[in-house]
Parts: sequence; C-alpha cells; structure tokens
Amino acid sequence: MGLNYLSTPYEVAAYLGKNQDAARWRSRASTGSQAFLNILWDPAAGTFFDCNCVGNGCRAHAQDGDSLAILAEIANITYAKSALTYLSDSNALPYGNAFYDEGARFGIGYADSGLDQIHSTYGWMSTDDPGLTFWEGIGPGGSKYQEASTSLAYGWSTGVTPLLSTYVLSVKPLRPGFKEWIVKPMPEDVQWARGEVPTPYEPLKISWERSGADGDMEVHVHAPEGTNGTVSVPAAPDNAEERRALLDGIPGIAEMATRGYIDFRGEGGEEHVVGIPKPRKRREGCGSKAGVGGKIRVPGSGPEASMAIWK
Repeated sequence: MGLNYLSTPYEVAAYLGKNQDAARWRSRASTGSQAFLNILWDPAAGTFFDCNCVGNGCRAHAQDGDSLAILAEIANITYAKSALTYLSDSNALPYGNAFYDEGARFGIGYADSGLDQIHSTYGWMSTDDPGLTFWEGIGPGGSKYQEASTSLAYGWSTGVTPLLSTYVLSVKPLRPGFKEWIVKPMPEDVQWARGEVPTPYEPLKISWERSGADGDMEVHVHAPEGTNGTVSVPAAPDNAEERRALLDGIPGIAEMATRGYIDFRGEGGEEHVVGIPKPRKRREGCGSKAGVGGKIRVPGSGPEASMAIWK
C-alpha cells in the first residue's frame, strides 16, 4: 500500500507541472516495486509471498498481498495474471473474496471473475442474517467475522461501490474533475447499468443496456459542457484485422484489435457517426449481419448522446 501512495503523488505532481517532484516520487516507486518483486515473488507458485520472514506462516500466499501488488501496479500483466490464477485455483471460496481482489481482476480486464466474486461475496451476505446489510467481514466457513463483535453494516463492504461505478457503469476520469473521461463498459453477464457521477460542471450521466448476452447494446452518455471524452464499446474480436471504420462516411481503421473494443471520441457540441462494416471474410457459422456501428453526440448543453451497437 505504501508504494501505491507514492504512485498517486507523482501523477498529481506531473499534472501540476512539478516535474522534479514527479520524477523523484516515480523513481522511489520504481525502486520499491522492483525490490518487492525481487524479495516476495515466489516463482514456484507463480504468486507473491505474504512477507519475508522465517517461521510459521511466512510462506503463505495471501489474498490481500497479491491483490494490492496488482492494484499498486507493482505486478505487470504477466505477474498479475499468474497471481490471480493462483488465487482462483487455491484461495477461492464459495462466499467470495474481498473487494481489493475483485478490483485487481477488473483492473487487468478479468471482469468475468470479478463479477463472479461480487455475486459470491454480496450474494452470501444478502442471503444470511440479517439479510439487509453488508458486513465488516466474512470469517471461516462464511461465518460473521469476529463473531458477535462483528459490525453487520460496515464501511469495508462499500468497496464494491467504486468497482461498480468504474467498471460496470464504467466511467473513469482521465483528468481531474472529469475534464476528460472515458466510458468503457465491461458487461459480461450484466444486462444494464445506469448512474451518474458528480463533476465541477454538472453530473456526468451514463446508461447502457443490451438484449441478451451477445445481443445489441446501446450506450447513452450525457456529458457536461466543457468536458470531452471517449466511449469505448465492446465488440466481437473476430476478424478484427479485416474491419474498417467509417467516420462520417470516411474509411479508417477500427481501434478494436487489441482488446475487442472500438473507441469513439467526442468533443462538446460535435456529432459523429461511426460504422464498422461486416468483415470481408467470415467464419463458417457466423451470421451474415455481423458488424458494429454507432453514433455519439457529446453535447454542450443540448440533448444527451446516444450510441447504438448492433451485431
């Protein structure tokens, strides 16, 4: 967690133009991260040791240590995937894991297992006594953490809120105050999401809905005047290298090949129409109507934007 506290200041310092401070904190974070990897990575298990010591429990591979190493960006994508695979294979419980484990999964794109854990954790608490609130913690066997002294309505359980806002509703700031933002849904088995986040201008409102697990998807964004951003929409990656985007009728390359998303950039008051024609080649069994298209308006003070995606 200490390394995470170093990474945040250097981002703030860089934004404020304090380049010497940013460089100093970045260097400290980098040095500390490398030491963490050198000392605590267990290549035999493919995950992190909980601590560097001698004695009982010192060879443990803890959920919090692995997850926080990923959230602090100590672990690159290779280390992160390996550690989360270990946790899934060795530490997974029917009543779920803590929100930082779920956050680590969303952070590297493992939305399916992140949502599975949310269902398990919060589903367990919502169906057990008292059935109305979320607890301080879940103990062995799904019991109340610390038994009778456990709070059954506790702030630790609110960790799911930023996860749902950031990865399911899917809005994140790219500059302070949401001056620049990105909306990038990770729907998995979720059929709809709706919400808003406060900004210094006015609320940034987002909603999306789809019909069926692989059906049409529609994303609506109402962006405050004076902001701009990107709506990044999931699309089937099949034959991605052969697809061309049409921006206002002009051919271009679809930005979708890396992780199965198409990006639409919106500036206040402008309207663009983006279409992805069906691939020139299609695999046997693919529908003839395969394709993706969209429309986005990021308004100044006018009506909300809409983006329709069809397959």
